[in-house]
Amino acid sequence: MAEVTGDSRLHFAVLGSFRVDRDGRDLDPGPRMQRALLAILVVEAGHVVPVDRLLDLLWRDEPPAAAIASVQAYVSQLRRVLEPGRPARAPAQMLVTQDPGYVLRIGDDQVDALRFQALAKKAHNDLAGGRAAAAAAGLEEALALWRGEPLAEFAGEPWAVPVVARLTEAHDLATEDRIDAWLALGRHAQATAELEAMVEARPLRERRWGQLIVAAYRGGRQADALRAYQRCRTVLAGELGLEPGAELRRLEAAVLAQDPSLDWHPAAAAAPAPPVPAGARPADEPPAASLVGRDPELTRLRGRLGHAAAGQGGAVVLVGEPGAGKTTLAEAAADFAAAAGVTIAWGRCLDAASTPAYWPWSQVLRALPDGPRVQAARRRLDGETAGDADTGEDSVRQFRAYEAVAAALGEAATGAPVLAVVDDLHAADDASLALLQLLAGDLHRMPVLLLFTVRDTEPSRLLGQALGELLRHPGAERVPVSAFDPADVAALVEQLTTEPPQAGVVAALMDRTGGNPFYTTELIRLISSEHRRQPLTAGDVRAHDVPSGIRDVLLRRVGRLPEDTQSLLTIAAVAGRDGRTYSST
Repeated sequence: MAEVTGDSRLHFAVLGSFRVDRDGRDLDPGPRMQRALLAILVVEAGHVVPVDRLLDLLWRDEPPAAAIASVQAYVSQLRRVLEPGRPARAPAQMLVTQDPGYVLRIGDDQVDALRFQALAKKAHNDLAGGRAAAAAAGLEEALALWRGEPLAEFAGEPWAVPVVARLTEAHDLATEDRIDAWLALGRHAQATAELEAMVEARPLRERRWGQLIVAAYRGGRQADALRAYQRCRTVLAGELGLEPGAELRRLEAAVLAQDPSLDWHPAAAAAPAPPVPAGARPADEPPAASLVGRDPELTRLRGRLGHAAAGQGGAVVLVGEPGAGKTTLAEAAADFAAAAGVTIAWGRCLDAASTPAYWPWSQVLRALPDGPRVQAARRRLDGETAGDADTGEDSVRQFRAYEAVAAALGEAATGAPVLAVVDDLHAADDASLALLQLLAGDLHRMPVLLLFTVRDTEPSRLLGQALGELLRHPGAERVPVSAFDPADVAALVEQLTTEPPQAGVVAALMDRTGGNPFYTTELIRLISSEHRRQPLTAGDVRAHDVPSGIRDVLLRRVGRLPEDTQSLLTIAAVAGRDGRTYSST
């Protein structure tokens, strides 16, 4: 950031309601639009914000005829607030005019968000270096700066949405780093109490569940540690149709085996592994258990990564029904790619109306190594708004976003090939799909492989258009992820129960689940948990009700359908596949 030439006693707060103070005394930045202009300049401190962008942000792409004059008036009034002692006609030192717009020249220590980020980064490095006590103290200081939701008075404003999302993610990472520091210091009871609220607030963050498992186990609560794992499985299955990741599965196995690696040893705890950045996967993460029935897909993905390493990138689209194991397959690809030195970046599409535009691409960019083009692309996407899908996006802005992301991927791939995984592409916002169409023609010329997972049960016109454009270019291919055949189901039974299946078990499982990997796995685990010392039998498979994890997923999906369709499905379920009546569905 530029050297500060204004009054260094001024402080700006965005971690809560927007505030400006001088020596602890609040200042009034003026009416709402004038306050919003200053808030935008604060979050962009040190960077020139073009006038045309200010107009778009303040008036949501519909500026009035006198908008430029209004901005000039706001700037003039703000200069009087920020520099009241500036002589008449003397140039401004803080809110400066710089072609093609304005820049706020203030120091990092004058903005609470920047102070927070600096403290959190230092604490993160302390934690990685084995200085847990220093990390814990630094994180306490950083988190104390938060007074509530960032930019609370501007919540919902399109310009504020990506800023709030970025700051909230940084806050989540800092709270998780603090837990790691506490665990390294042996403060397991304190960590457990805090984590219960944390997993309630962010139930889809697997890192928190892993911390809760470790904290509960070290506190002598093995049963609670296992219950935490089961709670996590239920949440992930119900919300996303996913199994817990490799690290959580490893922790569950370690708790069951009472593995000494889970115990707290002060000397060993002095240097915990650094936490994983948002969207990334650790290069040293233990590989996932061998995947049943997926050898052809894994071989294909290994080959595509080899082509990417040779400079011939592209895209692979994993397509299958919910529960087919698309994400698990993508995780396995990321595991062996990381072991080969490939840069890994993850993004996930969320089926939520409030998700900012370009959200999965923003996640991918945040996981890439820092560089000027990567940073520029992050700023570009953060500056885009989450508009109504029906209104479309300005073609020039779309093209600039595409140019920025393409340049960022090219820069990130100069040191090592890049594997960027975008999970649940069927839930992507329209802007993200439009960006994919623009990127499609460039991928085969870069050492970059994009890997997408898509449900084949949720087609849409825009998704079909984006995939059609992508798949017509060199280096792009569609890889179906199908249901298991009987041999795969038999192998899965043996993997989960450590013994070959009894007669009739495979046929019964195929009849109940249709070979869907997620449903089959859930049913086997449910039965095995209730009959730990008995072999799995065909009668057990037929007698058990649908596991709660599967039931929740099915009810959630069926609930989205029209009432007539739900009634028809109820009749079909009672009749069965071949007109037979089932006692439980």
